[in-house]
Amino acid sequence: LCVGIFLSLGKAASKTKPFLIGLAVACALIAVFHIYMQRPDLAAITVLRLVSTTLMGIALTLTTRHTGLLAVFAWLLSPLRFLGVEPERLSLQVALMLRFTEHFFVLWRRLDDAHRLRTGKAGGFKILAPLTIQMLIAARRVADTLHMRLRR
Repeated sequence: LCVGIFLSLGKAASKTKPFLIGLAVACALIAVFHIYMQRPDLAAITVLRLVSTTLMGIALTLTTRHTGLLAVFAWLLSPLRFLGVEPERLSLQVALMLRFTEHFFVLWRRLDDAHRLRTGKAGGFKILAPLTIQMLIAARRVADTLHMRLRR
């Protein structure tokens, strides 16, 4: 059912090929591990759960604007206000997580492309340090901006 819903997205789903390759590799590794541990039933269950949640997550983010998604998330969390939880703050954290995940992959691709142009080979683990540094710089910049805006 999840694969069918995902495939119904058509052209929009074709842009997610790199994510699907990563998903296939992760599923294969998980399946091999569980089969090695002599639990093929657990391998099947785990892989099916991973595939279905990932495909539904991708479908949700492809078909829903961030603002709409965050508004629904804040509404769902609004009953927690009685416990002292601020739903707006949690929805902002989810927005930042989604944005930084996208930024991570864009930055990773840029660094890998730059490394590939210089050396002719994929970056692999060699770009991990520059990627980490760039992500920390971006996180710090966003944190400083939020601090200044929320202080007013």
